[in-house]
Amino acid sequence: MRSLTLTPFEESLYTDDWPAYPWNILFRLRFAGELRRDRWEQAVAAVQLRHPLLRAKVRRGLFGRFHWTWPADPAERTDIAVHWNEHAPGASPPLQRLTLEEGATFETWAAVAGGRSEFVFHFHHAVVDGIGAARAIADMLIAYDAAVRGIAPEWNELDPRRLAHRGKYGYNLGKLIRQAKKLSVGLAGVRQFLGREPVIAVPHEPVERMQKLPVGFPSLRAHAFSVDESQAVLKAARAGGTTVNNLLARDLFLALHTWRERLGLGDTNSDQWIRLTVPMSMRSPQDDATPAANITTMVFLDRNAAQVTGDAATLLRGVHDEMEVIKTNDLGMIFLLSLRLTALIPGMLARTSRKQQFACTAGLSNLVRPLETLPLEQADGRFTVGDARLDDFEFYPPLRPRICVSIGIVTYAGRLRVCLQTDPRFISEADATALLSTYAAQIAGSAGLSSPEQ
Repeated sequence: MRSLTLTPFEESLYTDDWPAYPWNILFRLRFAGELRRDRWEQAVAAVQLRHPLLRAKVRRGLFGRFHWTWPADPAERTDIAVHWNEHAPGASPPLQRLTLEEGATFETWAAVAGGRSEFVFHFHHAVVDGIGAARAIADMLIAYDAAVRGIAPEWNELDPRRLAHRGKYGYNLGKLIRQAKKLSVGLAGVRQFLGREPVIAVPHEPVERMQKLPVGFPSLRAHAFSVDESQAVLKAARAGGTTVNNLLARDLFLALHTWRERLGLGDTNSDQWIRLTVPMSMRSPQDDATPAANITTMVFLDRNAAQVTGDAATLLRGVHDEMEVIKTNDLGMIFLLSLRLTALIPGMLARTSRKQQFACTAGLSNLVRPLETLPLEQADGRFTVGDARLDDFEFYPPLRPRICVSIGIVTYAGRLRVCLQTDPRFISEADATALLSTYAAQIAGSAGLSSPEQ
């Protein structure tokens, strides 16, 4: 495999990638124990060979089309940056845009000292979605553990040929025709999407896109519910006849409304909408053998002030019903088809991204339990990786122009974690902390808890 054309979604992310607004997916892992740099670099190199897109470069070909390309020698790899003790534990590393033209698809930042290790993983979203990135991280943990033990990694088998299918999402022309009636249900949603005016979390004008990221970016913070609290959240969702994901979406609507009111930004105009952007996996069972890639789509949930301030149970039922319609009719394809139509004209995706005034109040992405099947020793749900113990696993989806709040949800060792990334150019540390506290308190209230444990 020497070359693959970027899918329209990948191309949209690549052409809309700017120094001031990079398409970053971030993870932060904390360990009890000090990981070894030589073994970690060995693990990273092994995983890079296992997942072809993690060692690819982007090249522009005929008619302006972009391609993933690889060196002629399959064993040749692009040097992936491993930053070792270049930032303090607990601090955010000085991230900047990853340059896909140079093969910078991801990097890791390690802070190792005092019997503790903290790793920040930085991936380009055109290369992987959250699931793909989490699977690559899982493979790195397996490879590191194997390197320390002096054994071969116990990986599940992958088929690199599956990458050629990553932009088809299980569709061909026949299926598209058969699904046309169902997909037409989404046209009403498209009209609503275009006709509504979503509010930004805090009013601001985006910075010039060629500016470098400032000191203090990214701004990351997380709240981990206890095991008992996490079980209470699950029980509350089941009692409401819905999923944890829908409950968390409903509670984010409520928390954003409350937080904005406290900032004096109340949404009293019924024509203004709180809009959540929610990624949805488009993987099929066959994609279990697909190496790390971006196989996802985006859906959008809108609610106005009257809906958010009304009955909470009604709001939850509305979110549940809307998500069921999206899943039943496969409406995630609407977004992908719109990109495919735009991509028919070479360069149109890039021109569209430069002109877009797309706004969203927040992003919400739930990875559920990404390490659930990790084949490593564990105690109390926490995995042993070499001579260290993985204590915390956090996930942070991207920020964009006019989307200065993103929230990742992940469950590890039985604990639900809410991970908040905010843009420090527009949201102060105090206001970001207040938003996380407001959201955690809202979730706790929905689960019948007086207040979340700290």
